[in-house]
Amino acid sequence: MRIALLWLIMALSCYAGPLYRLTDLGSLPGGQSGATAISPGGAAVGWSLNGAYEDTSVLFGASPTALGIGRAQGINDAGTVVGTEYTPTGPQATVWSSNGSATSIAGPDSYALAINAAGQVAGASNGQAFLYSNGELEYVNVGGLGSTAYGINNSGWVVGTVETSGGVFRGFLALPGGGIVSNIGNYAMAVSDAGHVAGHVRGSGGWLQAFVWQNGQLVRLGTLGGLMSFGYGVNAAGWTVGYSNRADGSIAAFLYRDGILYDLNALVPELNGWLLQTAYAINNNGQIVGSGLVDGQPRAFRLDLLPQIAPLALLSGETAPPDPVTNNPEPASLLLIGGGLAAVGLRKYLRR
Repeated sequence: MRIALLWLIMALSCYAGPLYRLTDLGSLPGGQSGATAISPGGAAVGWSLNGAYEDTSVLFGASPTALGIGRAQGINDAGTVVGTEYTPTGPQATVWSSNGSATSIAGPDSYALAINAAGQVAGASNGQAFLYSNGELEYVNVGGLGSTAYGINNSGWVVGTVETSGGVFRGFLALPGGGIVSNIGNYAMAVSDAGHVAGHVRGSGGWLQAFVWQNGQLVRLGTLGGLMSFGYGVNAAGWTVGYSNRADGSIAAFLYRDGILYDLNALVPELNGWLLQTAYAINNNGQIVGSGLVDGQPRAFRLDLLPQIAPLALLSGETAPPDPVTNNPEPASLLLIGGGLAAVGLRKYLRR
């Protein structure tokens, strides 16, 4: 046993990536689901197919709670959920309170896409980005042919995309008071409380690739071996999630951390037949939600960081607390060697 632990210590010393535990968030009777957002405290929302195979907004818990026909897109720690309800007159931006009551905040052809701690909501109505605050809806003045607000942080910063008069899509950041930062990639999808913006930008070959932006500097994240990647969520540490093509054409969820783009499937010791395909949101605790394939069906998941295991703690049978921000990445060659050994060793450790 001691020799096995020493092997595990050696493997972990080479492995720089964070490790995660996978939770199946379940589904309604239709059997398919996906998670689109997570609150700071870890509550997740998204969609699932009901017994009639209709898209249904859900709050994930011990079992998914149906909120209405449509898709939920955001949740805060007060338990307020936002999303889009599908009505006979068209999609409608909707807020569900913590007791489940629904309120429409805009007319037909509207979408609520994000919410912050103060209950401010970002979205789009009639092809134009909006901010809903204190019971009033205001359009975000970014001009162009049309726009959508995809994200909002706790300072009221709103990010989204505008179609210019030339038909080109450009990401924007709208600040309280009316200031606008333009040309943040092509699609700005999320903004952290530290001012990071995640999204996707078109490269020289014409393919969209994920980026993270802060203070005027845009970093392209690359891909998992394919041509395209898409950034959808970012936290205050700059950790960014999304999905990418692999070299074989398959799709995999990713985490970008400390300059390294990780395939999330390589960071979960206990996948149990899952293929993690898309990651849509990450909170400041490093929890990630998205959608993967299990038994051939799309299914919502949540990933929770596992405690890092220090060598001395292993020998004494204890675990060390996680330190996800200051962990220094190692060269990629060591990751390939250490990753496999760590996954095998940690699996045995977790099952003790």
